[in-house]
Amino acid sequence: MSDQYSSALDTAYRRAIRFHKARNSLPAQASAMVERHCQLAEGMSSALASESGIHVLNKVELNQFLVRFGSTEVSEQSDQATRDVIAQLATEGSFFFSGAEWRGMCVMRVSVISWATTQADVDQAVNVIAEAWGRVKNNAKHPAT
Repeated sequence: MSDQYSSALDTAYRRAIRFHKARNSLPAQASAMVERHCQLAEGMSSALASESGIHVLNKVELNQFLVRFGSTEVSEQSDQATRDVIAQLATEGSFFFSGAEWRGMCVMRVSVISWATTQADVDQAVNVIAEAWGRVKNNAKHPAT
């Protein structure tokens, strides 16, 4: 067997070993990532809930939660305030949050999903959301309740 052939086999063998090690560690890495997302979502929901007029409507079970602005009561005023905050966040563009209807109310869906999301990202998102809510609630037609 030539040295060149032997070297190629050694390289292929080392690559195969690295591949199998990486593949076998993926479940643990994925599990750690999901756990981190859940912790970040829990922290984010707590920070948002501490803001006046921002209501987290569900317990964080995984990496998602629902937010409503203004009041937890079914009202067009809070529906509009929630839509306005979502629109401002879309215009601002740092983060993406979608709207949904839940139990007859307009809500903002928050999901912590990217593998790259850090605590600093969550802190920035909380600030951006609180600032957008501040602009909306300062508008006379959407007083905080």
